[in-house]
Amino acid sequence: MGVLLIHGFTSNPACLGDWGKTLHDAGHTVSMPLLPGHGTRWQDLESVTADDWCQAVESAYDALAAECDSVAVGGLSMGGTLTAYLGAVRRPDHLFFVNPAFTYPSMASFAGVMKRFLPTVGSIGGDVRKEGVSETAYERVPVTAVDQMTRLVARTRRMLPGVDAPITLFRSTVDHIIPDSSVRVFYRDLQSRVRDQVRYVELRNSYHVATLDEDAPLIFSTSRDEVDEIAQRLRASGGKHNSGGKHDAVANTAKGV
Repeated sequence: MGVLLIHGFTSNPACLGDWGKTLHDAGHTVSMPLLPGHGTRWQDLESVTADDWCQAVESAYDALAAECDSVAVGGLSMGGTLTAYLGAVRRPDHLFFVNPAFTYPSMASFAGVMKRFLPTVGSIGGDVRKEGVSETAYERVPVTAVDQMTRLVARTRRMLPGVDAPITLFRSTVDHIIPDSSVRVFYRDLQSRVRDQVRYVELRNSYHVATLDEDAPLIFSTSRDEVDEIAQRLRASGGKHNSGGKHDAVANTAKGV
């Protein structure tokens, strides 16, 4: 089975490395793409758009679906936003969300105005409770990129009713980056039949970057067991799951904000 893991805003796949290793060691094919504008220098984020991020994860998903009979998608923070996006425009077999971004700090709402006179803000990375662990996120953030992130969130929120895959939601009890309103919006905008079946896993000993924090083993083992179960069902049925399909009606509305 294939698993696509998506990192967060201003970060890189290293924050998901042990998650991917756990799934790979269990026999699954793992893809952890680097989002455009990330993993180099913060200046490279200045000209990147929400469309670039969406196209990147679509391409990564399609490549994995061409190789594997079934695909699950997981993401941290803005990677969770993009996970929901793929849930609406593709047909993944499961979605894993770790502190997903469907709302954001109030200051980010003004990024469209702020970018005219404030080019950058300080780093938003590094919200980890575990001692001795750091996230290799950018030290500065272009406000133009913050504006694109808010556009991505707004777009994806409109698409949440089109998500119909089973969901596991990991949420830290203390998160200094993404407010609790993100989870409320997420539940509110899902289809009722999907919302009623969400598996909610509370992370009591982690901050925002939970895949690097104290509860990381819980995230890894829970998702591994879910993916193992899907793969076993696939082998038993002898058929291909939904991984290659598209939600055409939703995909047609995906571009533009």
